[in-house]
Amino acid sequence: MNDQGMYDVTIKDQGFNEASTGTEQFWLQFDTENYIEGDGSVRPVVEICERTAYLPITAKTAAKVISQLREIGFDGDSFTDLEPGGRCSLIGASTRMRCFHDEWKGNTREKWELPYSGGSGPGQADGIARKLDALFGADLKKTATKQPTQKPPEPVNTGTGEATADDVPF
Repeated sequence: MNDQGMYDVTIKDQGFNEASTGTEQFWLQFDTENYIEGDGSVRPVVEICERTAYLPITAKTAAKVISQLREIGFDGDSFTDLEPGGRCSLIGASTRMRCFHDEWKGNTREKWELPYSGGSGPGQADGIARKLDALFGADLKKTATKQPTQKPPEPVNTGTGEATADDVPF
């Protein structure tokens, strides 16, 4: 079992299938190459391992999956572009994947995911801030301290478009 953390990987294959739950998903098969230490240094893996990452696609996850795929080079305008023979193959692309461990049916297993830097992000749900404002916004307004707004300094204009000795503050 691989250590939890970030890895450099090379994608070997890609495709779509249906999870046992009935959810459609896109998968990426890849080889692990390097482990990225917490300080950013790179350590070659002892043995290159072939692994698969599954990206379930639902109404709630579609924007995140699209963003992840864009970050690794998908430039299509349809998921069919990612099918075998489609116009966008990610095979051969190098990227990073994060490995983490979870429990499933009493066993520890590896799960792999693409890093995510866009959209609403993992654990971030739309609408919560507005809902909280509706519930507690009055309390926030009562305790808020307003900072005075500072205007930026006006630019000095000599009319010639060139700086003169009088324009330079030193």
